[in-house]
Amino acid sequence: RTGILDEVGLEHTSVPETSTIPDPSPRGYAFPSDLTGPESTLAGATPESAQPIAPDGPFDLTEINPSIPGPAGSMISTLTDLHTWMSVLREGSLLSPDLQKERLDLAKGIRVQGAVGEMTYGLGITEVDGMIGHGGGLSGFRATMYHAPDTETTIVTMTNVLPARGGSDPAGVLMGTITGA
Repeated sequence: RTGILDEVGLEHTSVPETSTIPDPSPRGYAFPSDLTGPESTLAGATPESAQPIAPDGPFDLTEINPSIPGPAGSMISTLTDLHTWMSVLREGSLLSPDLQKERLDLAKGIRVQGAVGEMTYGLGITEVDGMIGHGGGLSGFRATMYHAPDTETTIVTMTNVLPARGGSDPAGVLMGTITGA
């Protein structure tokens, strides 16, 4: 908290120390046919541990332990704090200039197919269609944040369904719709 969150002013971001998601929080949902995918395994979700809303879903996963996925999804934040964090990522204010230059050299990155199209993954940052950013989540919740350097635009999406019916990532789909990617 003191070395990163407090340093950059992320007042509404936390790493829960218990299995309870702090209030206030939206409810998190997933669809039953998709509760066996990798996101669910990371979060510890199973059809037995989730609360059904209706026979065909969605399931309420709000009580999933946020500490299980570790750094892949255990931090809880707000839109405003994620916007601030995106500024920190792109400016590299917590890193040495050499390390920031290396992490933004995405020519060395790995190309993969992501929720918003083909993306390059580098040192904790991704590039999609000229935008740089990152995302994270656990079953029932997902966030993405990307910055377009050419227009100085930052877009943050947060959703409370993951995975959606058919296994899709609503935050990624929303980001793709907004950016046209």
